[in-house]
Amino acid sequence: MSGPAQRYLIYGLQAARESTDPRAQLLAVGILADMARQMRWLGQPDTAVRMLDLALNQLPVDRSYFNTVRAILTSQRAWALAYHGRKSFPEVESALRLSFELHVQADNEDRLGIDSLHLMHLRPSDDVVEAELSATASCAYLVLARRDRHFGRKAEEAALVPLRRHGASFGRADVLSQIRLASVRFIGDEPEQACDDGEGALALLSNVTSTMVRARMRDLLADSEPHRALPRVNDLRRGIQAAWQ
Repeated sequence: MSGPAQRYLIYGLQAARESTDPRAQLLAVGILADMARQMRWLGQPDTAVRMLDLALNQLPVDRSYFNTVRAILTSQRAWALAYHGRKSFPEVESALRLSFELHVQADNEDRLGIDSLHLMHLRPSDDVVEAELSATASCAYLVLARRDRHFGRKAEEAALVPLRRHGASFGRADVLSQIRLASVRFIGDEPEQACDDGEGALALLSNVTSTMVRARMRDLLADSEPHRALPRVNDLRRGIQAAWQ
């Protein structure tokens, strides 16, 4: 329901801009980030980039605070830029590098700012923020790899970081990371390893119901298409389709 979603986001943004509450400026940043995410989903990455630029410009001028928020928004900007293909790589790489630099500069008080913006639904700890940035980096590199397989290695390296967290499971985030890893390996002509990863994703699905996971599974089916003649790949494809019946 992208139409109603967009209308309510616009209403929320207007209300935040008219509000005199001191928290309203930060709320506007969070709404702009949500609008950028929606534009990327709708295939309008240039509009997403503009929304993220507006969000970054809404943050307080003091660069000693909100570095975690800046890091997340900057990584999301890199993801949107990646849809321009190989020519966007220098700008994508620069944005991703900056996002990790901003994360390193953040302190514990700074990280609490992400709760106000609802940019993450996880606790704002060092390891989770780093995993979130790495997941977004893997998304950006995967977009590039679908156009040029030479970016596959970077996508794989970034996708592995969230899956190396210890002692906790983050549900949908882990499933999405596992799906991305399988997609990257299909693109990189590693169908056996891709099947291992895809089967791992299916094993995590039992407690996850998500439209986003469904969409990413459809992407995985498309990425596996060139290898569908292999019996194991065909079995995986049937498993993915059966999971959503």
